[in-house]
Amino acid sequence: MKIQIFDILALSIITATMLSLSGCAGGRSYDYRAISIDPMLSGNNTKLAIGVHDEREYVKNGDKYPQYVGTQRSPAYVPWNINTKSGLPMAEDFLKNIGKSLQHDGYKVDLVLLPEKENKKQVLARLQDTGDNKLLLFTINEWYFDVWYKTRMEYSMKLEVFDNNLRLLAHSEVAKKMWGENDNAVPDLEFKSAVEKLLSNDSIVKSLGEDFTYSDTDAKSTTYQSNTIKSERVDKDEKKSQIKQNKIHNENFSKPIANKCSTEQILKMKEMRMSDEQIKAACQ
Repeated sequence: MKIQIFDILALSIITATMLSLSGCAGGRSYDYRAISIDPMLSGNNTKLAIGVHDEREYVKNGDKYPQYVGTQRSPAYVPWNINTKSGLPMAEDFLKNIGKSLQHDGYKVDLVLLPEKENKKQVLARLQDTGDNKLLLFTINEWYFDVWYKTRMEYSMKLEVFDNNLRLLAHSEVAKKMWGENDNAVPDLEFKSAVEKLLSNDSIVKSLGEDFTYSDTDAKSTTYQSNTIKSERVDKDEKKSQIKQNKIHNENFSKPIANKCSTEQILKMKEMRMSDEQIKAACQ
């Protein structure tokens, strides 16, 4: 009898392991498209290009499929992958839900699919190609839940709003690690909370206004420098010119431009892409 019980247990573990490797979770999947989110914004027909970029390391290196949303474990702690119910990449499910919500709030939206293996310049170029004045880039740095006797969840997301010249207008971030009850509602609630927090950030709300432009931003309030992000479609001559300018800046970096500005002040002005002439004039 002991041998039979052992054989049954071993067979169960082997079967569970095979299911895990095949990406199944006993038929369980998850649908982020069905979760209701309400950022409570007012679009007034403002046109937005929206993209969600999956930068989870285990997705980029191929350890997990883009459809992966979490892990279900057996009582013996055998893991099963949980994937999207739609069979689409998780980022695409996020995109469709967010787009639907913003459309409901009065925005005209263009949904842009962003391949997870592309870099930031490439995905921004895709958003820019829509011709829309406001570009929303959601970045998923981490997102998964792990269900055993309790639910463990971890996520980290960022939202950046650019104009069509790829100048940063605003950004917000959310991150969380938590343990909760073995409750299927946990991922629902956290997705709703995360997206609503990103979109309700004061700087984000202001940047989505139809008349809001780059000149309305406070350059000192953010560590992001919009002009450092350029499309890969810049032609070769412009690239050569930029390389030459950077070389000149680097050569002059250690030279004192004026006596009235500290090194820290000069560094900040260079980060803001001010020319040497502008810095010299500001420091005289």
